[in-house]
Amino acid sequence: MSDAEAGVSGRPATRKSIFLIAISALAILCGVAALVLAAYGWMHEPEVTQSPIGMRIADITVRTIKVLLLSDIYYEPIEHVEKWPLEIARALGTASSVLFGIRLLLYAIGSHIHAMWFRFRSSGHDVIIGSGPAALEYASRHGQLFGKRRAIHLADERAPTTKLLATYARSGTLKYQLRSAAARRAKRIVVDEGDDSDTWQTAQAVAKACAKTEVLAHITDPWMRDRLSREVPLAGLTPFSYAGGSARQVMLAHPPYLLAQKLKAPAQHILIVGFGQVGQSIAREFVVTCVSPHVPEMMVTVVDPQANRVETDFRSRHPDLCKLKDGASNAGHVDFGFFEGDFRLNDEKLFAFIRERSKVAEISAVYVAIDIERRPLGLALALRGMAVQQKLFRAPVFVCAQHGAGLPTVHHGAGYVGDAVEPKDRIELERKAGQDARLCDLRIVSFGSWPEAFDGAGL
Repeated sequence: MSDAEAGVSGRPATRKSIFLIAISALAILCGVAALVLAAYGWMHEPEVTQSPIGMRIADITVRTIKVLLLSDIYYEPIEHVEKWPLEIARALGTASSVLFGIRLLLYAIGSHIHAMWFRFRSSGHDVIIGSGPAALEYASRHGQLFGKRRAIHLADERAPTTKLLATYARSGTLKYQLRSAAARRAKRIVVDEGDDSDTWQTAQAVAKACAKTEVLAHITDPWMRDRLSREVPLAGLTPFSYAGGSARQVMLAHPPYLLAQKLKAPAQHILIVGFGQVGQSIAREFVVTCVSPHVPEMMVTVVDPQANRVETDFRSRHPDLCKLKDGASNAGHVDFGFFEGDFRLNDEKLFAFIRERSKVAEISAVYVAIDIERRPLGLALALRGMAVQQKLFRAPVFVCAQHGAGLPTVHHGAGYVGDAVEPKDRIELERKAGQDARLCDLRIVSFGSWPEAFDGAGL
């Protein structure tokens, strides 16, 4: 959230802030004018102490200051010939005191009044519950995603209110929280507590309380998300995941079967570097969304430092998806190959494994899906260099970056992949692909930003 949007003490930094500043300025101007006129008037008032001079100055000063305190001396009849300054000072002092009182009242309860007004005017809005990553990203990017639609975020701490987003601190029961966010009038409720079990429990309670509202629960584990979605759900309750949305978005934007056709490969063969939640989602989405009669055979090669563990876990979760390890015939199943290693180690055994797998069909697409702590963009750049030096593949490299990697966006489709017949033609084709925002051989493209993940998840 930008500073221009933030405001102060929970109030919007737009016309209402200008209104509050105007009240303060007008109160100060009235007060200064009242003091000047009161001092002038009392200097000509005979009842003021005349001597000694010090007592006279003190008496005038006290009487002048009392103009801002609504003192009784200003409400007694003024009979002196120069009474007009005191009468005007009395009016301005009263106005200044009233304006200062209004300003202090707004300072004390203004944020609560604005919250009540924001809630009263909200209908067909979004309600965001929790402080998990999906909730925070959905709230911070809400204006970018949905334009002028309002949103109310129920978070751990209160945050400044913008024109379209109000963030309230969660307190009391869930029923009270939903009422404070006008959840029954909301169009959509997004829940992410930061823990899958807590998120699902909260989402079920919300779905029961708001039966006519769409409720979306962010489940980080895509396999768990799939299992929960197959249960008999409450009306309007749908689980989604960042990993699944990111994988679906990149598969639909650049289908591996199109890349395989451009490369004239006999099978769709993808390489996944890192087999965590995003990597496993890519494998599942590949099998689900990329079935093609033109390139029916499908291969997945996985490189991960803990490949033995993740392979066992993946095969146990998806026994009907993978071909058997012994190479027995499994019609319709996908050929999975796992290697425990790291490309950063320049392991010759790893390179030999890639070459052996590529004898069946060259790699059509590479997906780098490692944790951000392991610097995925750096690995993608190194991987492209290794691919050229070791002649491993010529496919484009897709790197997962939740907040973008500073890489130019490209149009959907296969672009110019496979068009460079000779290595010397690649430089010119890369320049053309950069100008036209298209894919080409070994081009690095980012995927998995939160807006893309929300789009892939159907939000």
